[in-house]
Amino acid sequence: MAEFNTEIRDDLLHLKESLTVSGITSPSALSKIKSARCGVRVTNTADITATTTTDKTLLWDTDGFDTDAWDVLEAKATKISAANAITSARFQHWQMQLMGNAHAMGTDSAVLKVLFLNGAYEKAKFGVPIPRAWRLRFTERELRDNERMLETGRDEILEARSKE
Repeated sequence: MAEFNTEIRDDLLHLKESLTVSGITSPSALSKIKSARCGVRVTNTADITATTTTDKTLLWDTDGFDTDAWDVLEAKATKISAANAITSARFQHWQMQLMGNAHAMGTDSAVLKVLFLNGAYEKAKFGVPIPRAWRLRFTERELRDNERMLETGRDEILEARSKE
């Protein structure tokens, strides 16, 4: 399981800044880094739809990259309750995304900043927004297993499309 470090700033001002300026945010700069680190062709996802993609390229889209700490940066805003543990299955899709981005960028760490828009649904009512942040560290095995799972899913989709 990924290691979660909660010693990250999580105040609203810092979260707002991270949503607007998070390390390298230019898609072209990120593409150049990804290409240089991984030796793969990186395509701007804005120009591609799932129906036109037929090769085996995996597309990655991260919110930013901290070149000092070599961290993938991801910011989320959600209506999911902050009462759920970040390690729960409720957030597994975020962890898979972060692992894919980290692997593509040649790192084992990511910073996830989340604004829980409705708080923790205190007393079954909308609460006040709650900002939280975590630094995640993934093992080589987690990164490798996640990559294999994504590639298998991609291959199954492409195979099904080829039979249409």
